[in-house]
Amino acid sequence: MDKTISITIAGLIFHIESSAYQRLETWLTAVRRHFTRYDDSDEILRDIETRIAEILNYRTEGGKRAVTLEGVDDVIAQIGTVEDFQDFEGEGTGATEAGSAGTGSAESGTATEEAAVRKRLYRDPDNSVLGGVAAGVAAYFGIDIVLTRILFIVFALIWGTSIVIYIILWIAMPVADTPAKKLEMRGKPVTLSGIEEKIKTSMPPREEVKSAFGRFMYKIADVLREIGEATVDLVKRAGPVLLSVIGAILVIGGAIAALSLTILFILMLTGTANVWFGVSPAQFATSPISHYALVVSTFLLVVIPAILILMAGIALIRGQGRPRKQRNSTIPIVMLSIWVIALLATTILGAREIPSYQQNIQSHISGLEQTERTFDLSPFTTISVSGGHEVVIIPSEEHYVKAFGDEQVLDQQLLVQVISRELVVNNSRSCLFCNNRSARLEIGVTEPRELKFSGATRTSLNGFDLENLTLRISGASRLDSDSDISELTTRLSGSTFASFTGHITHLECRLSGASRHRVVQSLETVRARISGASRIELGEVARLLDAELSGGSILEFSGEPEQSDIRSTSGSRVVPR
Repeated sequence: MDKTISITIAGLIFHIESSAYQRLETWLTAVRRHFTRYDDSDEILRDIETRIAEILNYRTEGGKRAVTLEGVDDVIAQIGTVEDFQDFEGEGTGATEAGSAGTGSAESGTATEEAAVRKRLYRDPDNSVLGGVAAGVAAYFGIDIVLTRILFIVFALIWGTSIVIYIILWIAMPVADTPAKKLEMRGKPVTLSGIEEKIKTSMPPREEVKSAFGRFMYKIADVLREIGEATVDLVKRAGPVLLSVIGAILVIGGAIAALSLTILFILMLTGTANVWFGVSPAQFATSPISHYALVVSTFLLVVIPAILILMAGIALIRGQGRPRKQRNSTIPIVMLSIWVIALLATTILGAREIPSYQQNIQSHISGLEQTERTFDLSPFTTISVSGGHEVVIIPSEEHYVKAFGDEQVLDQQLLVQVISRELVVNNSRSCLFCNNRSARLEIGVTEPRELKFSGATRTSLNGFDLENLTLRISGASRLDSDSDISELTTRLSGSTFASFTGHITHLECRLSGASRHRVVQSLETVRARISGASRIELGEVARLLDAELSGGSILEFSGEPEQSDIRSTSGSRVVPR
């Protein structure tokens, strides 16, 4: 009977027989003596101890059984002895390959064969341009590093999500900063011979780049890498409390996003969500199979980043106050692979199905039975409409709204009400499919004083003779008017368009965001502020033209005003006719 003692290796506690301990201590002493000649000997020895702990933990089933002399011999057989390694040094490169093959053969017959060679995901600092993420992924999968970088760049340009994934991996992936980690990164056994071979064959300094452009690009990459590494180091050194808070935020955000997307996915698959659409969206695809395949691929495309964020948050929380262990990178790698497949599938299916959706939905809308609703309302002087409806405003002694469209849109979506003499027409409920359909509105009013339109609304103002009118349009809306207006004040923004064919006496307007304003007939006075690549086209201006242009805007007018003050900056133009 041999007595046992307790020892700690790489943060793990093992019970080991006395004879086995003596053998292990003798071997470790020789290893320490051998590697003292290297500057990073402490890191090398920590890597060796980590490898010892892995093998012993596997043999003892997580510390349930004591380490025996046979277990120590197995550790030495896998990692190698100093004597074997000295023989390896004398034989050169050819011996290196033979020695590695021999070691692999010896390990294949041991009880820890499964733990002998295990790939892990690390950032590769030897082949890095920024953080070494692409190089590490290429080493893990055994593919060309150039292909990995091209994929990251292409997906960054198309979707932009690869940038977020790169940053997350930069923070989450440990760097292969020791020879042992560099061996694990490529799936090679961590042995004494392998460690020293990796030291001797470390990447040489970057070759000198002769072209000025090449040196400039390398400098940019160096600056970005330093910023990234400093950010990662700051995150890691911020302290357990801050990391735990960040982890909690990531867990909550990732869990909510993943749960919400999963519920929506289940509703879409089961047809429950059809209540929102009013019809089944699958009927608009080329085939139901294609529709549901697109739903599945899109779900995976958006839910996997949410799950990765959730896992990153859990890792941050669990990592505080505990010994650091090797990360299991299998699950993130599998999920990343599925995400890439989902991205390709969504791109291909989307390019084929989106035109079918658009065409079939438009046909469906055209075939819907039209319903009429009449709203008798109290008097109003202000009209506010949003939601992409088609509006016709006509003079009337009665104040009313007539709505024409699909019954579901009029009953479930359209809200018509008068609040403080303001007619408000908008969408009252969330109906994903209804929001793609608009109604046609006829509004009768005695004398409107202010009009507000947004959300791609199209409006006609016909037959009025008004003293003054204020017009506010935004969100790609449009107004066409043949009414006569003495004093017109307009505010246009967000790629809107307003056209007046009736007589306008005085105009005061402000345009921004690529908007367009047109007045066909002559005017007495014009005061205009035009910015953001907007354009105003005026008829003949008789008395006053006061205009300020900026941001590539254009002013076009005819006639010779009695007073003219036009200020133009930032590439704007004035075009007299």
